[in-house]
Amino acid sequence: KNVKYFKYKDLKTDMQIFSSRNEYTKIIYLLLISIIISFYYTLFSEFNYKFNLLEKFHLPVTIFFNYFFILFFISVPFLYLIKKISYFHHNIVLIVISTSLFTFLTVDYFVFQSFKFHVNSFVIKVLTSDNALSVLGLESDIIFYLTLYFIIYLFISMILFCLCAYLSGYINLKVGFLIIYITIILFVFIDKTFFSFLSFKNYGYEVTIRKNVPLYIPVEMHGDFKRLGFKKGDSNNIQKISLLNNEINYPLKRYKPHKIEEKKRYNIIMIVVDALRHDYITQSIMPETRKIINNSGLEFLNHYSGSNGTANGLFSLFFGIPASYLEYFGKSGIQPIFFKFLLENDYDSSILASQPLNYWNIKDSIFFDLKKNIKDNFKKGSVINDSLITNEGIQFIEKNKNNNFFLLLLYDSPHLPYFRHEKFRKFIPDERIVNFNPNNRSDRINGLNSYKNSVNYIDSLVSKIFKKLKQEELFENSIVVLTADHGSEKYEHGHWGHASAFTKEQIKVPFWLLYPKSGTHKIKKFTDHHDFVTTIFELMGEKYGVEYHSIGKNMISETNKEYHIASSHSNWVVFNEKYKVDSTIFEGYSFYKVTDIDDNTVADENEILDKMNPNILNSFKERGKFLK
Repeated sequence: KNVKYFKYKDLKTDMQIFSSRNEYTKIIYLLLISIIISFYYTLFSEFNYKFNLLEKFHLPVTIFFNYFFILFFISVPFLYLIKKISYFHHNIVLIVISTSLFTFLTVDYFVFQSFKFHVNSFVIKVLTSDNALSVLGLESDIIFYLTLYFIIYLFISMILFCLCAYLSGYINLKVGFLIIYITIILFVFIDKTFFSFLSFKNYGYEVTIRKNVPLYIPVEMHGDFKRLGFKKGDSNNIQKISLLNNEINYPLKRYKPHKIEEKKRYNIIMIVVDALRHDYITQSIMPETRKIINNSGLEFLNHYSGSNGTANGLFSLFFGIPASYLEYFGKSGIQPIFFKFLLENDYDSSILASQPLNYWNIKDSIFFDLKKNIKDNFKKGSVINDSLITNEGIQFIEKNKNNNFFLLLLYDSPHLPYFRHEKFRKFIPDERIVNFNPNNRSDRINGLNSYKNSVNYIDSLVSKIFKKLKQEELFENSIVVLTADHGSEKYEHGHWGHASAFTKEQIKVPFWLLYPKSGTHKIKKFTDHHDFVTTIFELMGEKYGVEYHSIGKNMISETNKEYHIASSHSNWVVFNEKYKVDSTIFEGYSFYKVTDIDDNTVADENEILDKMNPNILNSFKERGKFLK
């Protein structure tokens, strides 16, 4: 008898937050706040982009609806929760919400000016930790100024609310909450659809809005437009390339390559093996390579890639800056100064890739200056192609042994989901599992043995390159590097392969460096891909300041880096010799995880964050250092 049955009219009564004429003050207030924000970002943002007519019309509209949507759906739950309290308290809640948004956007402005990215929950946590302000060189009275901003915005918001209360007196129309809700959803949907269509036709428009407007919520409907028969805009259009060029500030100072004296103009031979683990250059898996490494050169025992994927890893290696910049550099035509150095010093160059370098736009974003020297279209599959590029490499060495040359070999067999070569089946069972499931121990054993066999195969090919270099006595005047673009996890932490997490197995890679009079040493200090170009420049006498083009350090110096960075489009990982902090770099809410360097959980995340906070903050600066 005491059960209250659901009745639509009861729900309708409960939801009458905006139903009375006086309550239209709140709707007008939200509209006015959204208009002010839209007006500000439309007129005062530094858009390095030339809008067409439709985009000019849509820009203020989409900013307006974006913030109205945010304000409305933050406000409604609060107002509903306190629906039985007086209208005065409703008004206070709404004013405080808008004041908080104004304050947040002000903080975001200063964060963006410093780091070139917007505020998220992880950034807030770092910025509010101990000593954060002193690390950034900010005065402690910034809290006073933020409080002052809040008070000023509160005062302005109260005046605006009073104005809206006055205007609401002229409204006689009575519309229920559900009608307003449906109308808002409809207009937001139309706006987001139009935004998606404009970005479908011109991606530069989306890049511009997402960069300049914090908390913007994009919607991607490109597949739907394709199915409807619309033609996608050219991703290489001049407008986008111009936009990206205007965003990039690399190098920081004009680079004029130095002509290196003949005796220091060493040949450079780079062997980069896709997905080669740091712990697999062993006597049993890579015996020939292990023999060379044990008897010559520097083996860096704690070396890390700049990312867990191929394009990002190679980007960090040759540019010397975080892989998160690849999004900007991808279509810009701006190239690593390392290759400009080679061209200026008359190097004969050859890049031999087992697989085409068109994926992730590697050819244009990293090797544009050397595109004519690339051979990557062997069409035989990675196993055969790896052998072909080895033969091509030997021929190139033979042809150019009396000249200065740069040779880059990009092997691919360990990257394959399944490797099979009848002459390289040292590790068995290595059967192909059609429906591979890493949760199944038998599948993992077969997959791991297949991977080991692929690495063993690469050993046989790399040894041929080493043999040719030794035969031609080129070790005496060459820099030789063996490394990987990234590693490969084999379910140690619940992942198989790469590009799925920033675990040690996915980002720690081998790095062996030989140069004239290098001696034979095992280097235990932590290094990473960002250090490569800086080290080569030091060895060859290029005096251009490292601070202008890289975040790296000289690997062969005694100086240790305080922290290291690995990154991608969505992740930002800061680590040192003990701990690792992995965070996403999305706006709003940000996932983050704190572990030790071996990816084990730590007892107190906050304690580690406090210790690493100066490193994290400095890494934020480096993330925006090469953007305008």
